[in-house]
Amino acid sequence: MRRSREGLPESRAPSSRLSPPTWFDPSLSQYPPKRNRPMPEKIEALGILLVLLPGFACAYIVQFLAVRRKQSELDKVIEALLFSLFLYVFTLPFFGYTLPLGWRPVDSQHPDVYQVFVAWKHFAWLTAGSVLIAIIYSANINHDWAMSVLRWMRVTERTGRKTIWNDAFQETGGMV
Repeated sequence: MRRSREGLPESRAPSSRLSPPTWFDPSLSQYPPKRNRPMPEKIEALGILLVLLPGFACAYIVQFLAVRRKQSELDKVIEALLFSLFLYVFTLPFFGYTLPLGWRPVDSQHPDVYQVFVAWKHFAWLTAGSVLIAIIYSANINHDWAMSVLRWMRVTERTGRKTIWNDAFQETGGMV
């Protein structure tokens, strides 16, 4: 095997010139150059963030208000996604099954120039719903309402509270 002046095999020796690999042909690329890409890719990312935002806000409020076992990061993300799903399932029928963020071309002469619009009424309902659901869900966790119904039906004997001490002080209503 031949070696270069640096002592490396020729295949690993640094090249004196920088050139693209021989297999790279820009004319065969399936993607247009980055500067010619249309705007919706950026708006789609903003739309995804806006779609998930109410669920994550709801999960954050629940984390703040509820006393419960420590959750992993994955558990928190899944909970936030479930809150988002729940919120959209109940609000989309009232707003024509459209998302609160959209875009459209300004005119037919400039199809790559977009106008962004926000349905503020839909966004306000999502915000109010996320706060309301977070408060109700936090109260359920703190007061063990769902589990008390299941205990009454003799489905389980467990509680949803963090520790047995939370059970004891909640049942007696006393303070230390």
